Amino acid sequence: MEPDNLLINELEDKIRYENLVQHDSSILVQLAPTLLRIINSNNTTGITKNYAIKFLDILLPHYSFNQILSVFSEDLLVKAFQGNDNLKRVIAKTLIKADPAKVSHGPLFLCLFKTFANPSTELSTINEVQKAIVALTLESDEIRQMYLNNTEIVQILEEMKHNKVVQSRVIDL
Repeated sequence: MEPDNLLINELEDKIRYENLVQHDSSILVQLAPTLLRIINSNNTTGITKNYAIKFLDILLPHYSFNQILSVFSEDLLVKAFQGNDNLKRVIAKTLIKADPAKVSHGPLFLCLFKTFANPSTELSTINEVQKAIVALTLESDEIRQMYLNNTEIVQILEEMKHNKVVQSRVIDL
């Protein structure tokens, strides 16, 4: 049985308006493994995977980044950037809430830049990734300087400047 929009909308209403998850990470702990199995399964249809991702998109904003990291490891979030654009958008929105000092030194920050530089990334994903990059670098000159000194990021930015499809994205940063 495939989930449908009505079911997802009802779940979203319950979460949003009945405050079912506020500060209660047990719901996230219980649902995360099932949602991840659905998303990663080869036996799950694309429609069902997208509904599971949509549910994560509804659920995750109710938790702090530390609560999310207690359930989803950083490695798992990095792997999510190898998934479809819907999942990348959810992770990018989640990273906006992260402590810049923690994320900007790790592989997640590099994943943001690689996704941002990829010419085949959907525009809606680019927008969310750009918001995350700006949010993570806005707070501190030290962090901005650190990413400008990161050789991998500098290389990505240089490659973007020479790629007509993505060069305007560099200007937006």
